[in-house]
Amino acid sequence: MGILLRLNEGYKQIKRFYDIKKIAELIQEEDFCKVDNVYLEKIRKIAFVVESMYQFAGGSTSILRIAEYLSHKYEILFVVCSSQNECDFRKNAKTNYDDFPYSVVQFKSFSESDIIIATAWQTAYYAKRLVGYKMYFVQDYEPYFYEYGEKYLLARNTYKMGFHMISLGQWNKNKIIQECGNDGIIDVIPFPFERKEYHYLERNFEQYTEKKEIKLAVYIKEDPKRIPVILQYMLTGLEKEFKRDGKKLSVYWYGWDKAKKVLCGTNMGRLKRSELEKLYHSVDFGMVASITNISLVPLEMMACGLPIIEFEDGSFRSFFGEKSAILTNFNYKELYKKIDYVINHPDIMKQTDKKNQEILLKFDWTNSCRKFENILNGHPGD
Repeated sequence: MGILLRLNEGYKQIKRFYDIKKIAELIQEEDFCKVDNVYLEKIRKIAFVVESMYQFAGGSTSILRIAEYLSHKYEILFVVCSSQNECDFRKNAKTNYDDFPYSVVQFKSFSESDIIIATAWQTAYYAKRLVGYKMYFVQDYEPYFYEYGEKYLLARNTYKMGFHMISLGQWNKNKIIQECGNDGIIDVIPFPFERKEYHYLERNFEQYTEKKEIKLAVYIKEDPKRIPVILQYMLTGLEKEFKRDGKKLSVYWYGWDKAKKVLCGTNMGRLKRSELEKLYHSVDFGMVASITNISLVPLEMMACGLPIIEFEDGSFRSFFGEKSAILTNFNYKELYKKIDYVINHPDIMKQTDKKNQEILLKFDWTNSCRKFENILNGHPGD
C-alpha cells in the first residue's frame, strides 16, 4: 500500500484516450479508403505534417535532421495540425536542433505540396486530406502505445491507408507486416546516430568490483511504452537488494518534468545534450526501456562507453543482439544478480563495450538521410 500511495502522489495518471472531440476531429472527413497516390517525377516542395513540435523529443529531432538534409535541394515547410502557435513551434525546434529556417503553416491554411509526409499516426488523418504524393515517416509501431480500443484501431488503420511508408529501422516494418499485412510500399532507412555529439569515456571496469556506490542513469517518460511505474517499482526493490549487500544504489532519473516525485533516487528533469553527456560520464550504468521501437538513448549511452541495462521484452535485441546489454525482465532480484555478476566479471563489460563501439560505426545520420532522399526519388535500393 505504501508504494501505491507514493505512486499516486508522485506519478500523474496517464491519459490513455483522446476525448470524443479529438477523435471526431480526426475522422470528420475520413472515408477509410486508401489514398489514390500518384508519384510526381519532379519534386520541388516537401511538407512535413506534424501535430506539434516538442522540446527534448527524439522523434521531433529526427524529423528536423532529415528536413535539414533535404533543404539543400528542396523547399521544406512544416504543417501544424494542433493549436501550437508558430512562435512556440520555432522555439521548441531550435531547442532540439539549432537553427530553424523553414516555413510553418497551420493545417487549415494549407492545401498541397509535391510531397506530403505524415510523421505520426494522428497526422496521417490530416495528411490524407491534402493534395500531393502521400508518404509516412514511421518512427514507431504506434498502436502499441494504447490499450485495445479506438486509438489503437485508428493508429493501426494508418498503415492501411495506402501511403508510401518509410520505416525508421526494420523493426517497424516487421511489426506492420505482422500485425496489418503487407499491401503497401514500406521502405526502410537505417537507424541513425550522430556519433560526434557524444564523446567516449574509457572506463576502468576492474574498479567496479571495489565500488561501494553504484550510480545508475535511467531514462523515464510519462508514457506507457517507457513503463515508468514498473521502472520505479523495480529500482526501489533493486535499491534494497544493493543495501543488503552493503552497497548504495544511486538512481538518477531524467526525461520528464523535474517537479515530479520519484520513488527512489533523484529526478534530474529534462536535460540538454551537454547535460546528458555529463550524466553519462558520471554514472556506472545506464538503463532504458525500449519496449517498442528503439530510441536514440541507448546509442547515446553506448557512445559514452556506458554499460546498458535493457529489457527482454522490446526491440533492443533486434538491433544489437543478446550480448550488447544486460537484458532483464521485471524481476528486480534477477536484475540484481545480473548486475552483481558483471561487476565481478569486468572482462564481460570490456568485451561488450568493444563490440558496441564497433556496432556504432554502422550508425550514421548522413547515410540515413541519403537513403531517405533516394526513396523520395524512387531509388530505395541506392
